[in-house]
Amino acid sequence: MPSSVYGTFNVLLFNSADSSVKTVPGATVKLYDATNHVDLGVTLTADSFGNIAAGAVAVAAGTVVRFRVEDDGHGRAGWCAQTTVASAAPAGMDLLLRPSPASHNLYFYAMAQEPYRLPATVIPAFFEVAYWLAPRADGTGGERPSAAKRIGFYNIGEEVTIPLNLYRDQPIYVGAKSYNTWGQPNVQDWSQLTGKAVQYLSNQRADNSPVISQFSAATNTDVTLSVSGYNPDFIRYRLVQATDTAGTSQVETLGVAGTVTAGGTVLVTVTAVGMKNSPKTISVTVAGGDNASAVATKIQTALVADPDVHTFFAVTVSTANVIFTVGFATTNDPTMQVQLALGTATGITPAISTHTTAGVKSPNEEDTVTDLTAGIANPLYYFGHVNGATSAATWKFRIAHSAESPDGPWSPFSNILAVTFASSTGGGGSGGSGDPTPPDHQPSFYLPL
Repeated sequence: MPSSVYGTFNVLLFNSADSSVKTVPGATVKLYDATNHVDLGVTLTADSFGNIAAGAVAVAAGTVVRFRVEDDGHGRAGWCAQTTVASAAPAGMDLLLRPSPASHNLYFYAMAQEPYRLPATVIPAFFEVAYWLAPRADGTGGERPSAAKRIGFYNIGEEVTIPLNLYRDQPIYVGAKSYNTWGQPNVQDWSQLTGKAVQYLSNQRADNSPVISQFSAATNTDVTLSVSGYNPDFIRYRLVQATDTAGTSQVETLGVAGTVTAGGTVLVTVTAVGMKNSPKTISVTVAGGDNASAVATKIQTALVADPDVHTFFAVTVSTANVIFTVGFATTNDPTMQVQLALGTATGITPAISTHTTAGVKSPNEEDTVTDLTAGIANPLYYFGHVNGATSAATWKFRIAHSAESPDGPWSPFSNILAVTFASSTGGGGSGGSGDPTPPDHQPSFYLPL
């Protein structure tokens, strides 16, 4: 332990009658490490003039050390605190003793530090929980921590329910102040919370993939789709994407290499904007001796069986390559990738997919955002319209929802529905299960993405 120094100081007795002070020769002063809560076992003795000479003590520089007189023989006691330094003894602080009858056993000199209190983070006894609004995706709706809404005080391990039911999706910050057994908080202001003491919650209620199906028979221009699998009470905006065959589907290729030397699992993580639960990791069981092609086939089987991946991609295999083709041809997603990692199996080489084919948006793609609370009477249906064609044409539809803003954030996309529109010179449109008359209408305006 390095030695740090303290300065010269005096032990003085305060006379409450005339406010005078006098030295206390031979006073015993003990030292206590108030930073680490350790009695240093050091005893100093004042000389005949009541002086304590400067010295050194085995503590790190910056340690708060108490110098205390426990009893001068007449029931008088006191202490002062001083911060030690590595060299060059600082100016001393005097210990002043005051008689007990004056009800002031502890007398603070002008240079003394404030009373030492144990930090709340040392012995947390209970917590105060509050929340305040975080900015939405469009940059609106945020609050300063000073606007925190206090939920209440809770014991350690107690479950907290946040009473929040906003009209629109609104991310929030949740903060927790810890208090020690003396009721002292670890921070004075909510903005001072750091780490796990403050959490960001997205509070996105539009988190399910909707389901769409064809409701009416398609004419050469119109079709009605039914929409389910979401809660109309929370959803405000609907994004509908419709595209023809002029676009290019994005393709990712995952190459498998190696032979399984010890059976177990490999882990495949799929990341794609708009896919539910992205990024999603699927565990695939492989057996000892499986070569790369066998492992690729087992990966394909597992991913085809996964509803989130299968809804978004067509997954095929070619020798030792697993090929992921996006079902809806649209703008390229540069963040899309498939990653192969080892679980409990050995012998297979970890890998990341290559961008085999970039996605290209069709020049005819129609992206429509509709406010479901303004202008559409029945949000359980969608009335689709395309430009008339002289021959039968196939279009693909998919839908996502948001409870926050016309800019999202969006739920995962629905299933992809292919609709064949009839020729203007004859039939050929795909059929549906309901009345071909549109049960609803779109509003008279569209909000482009």
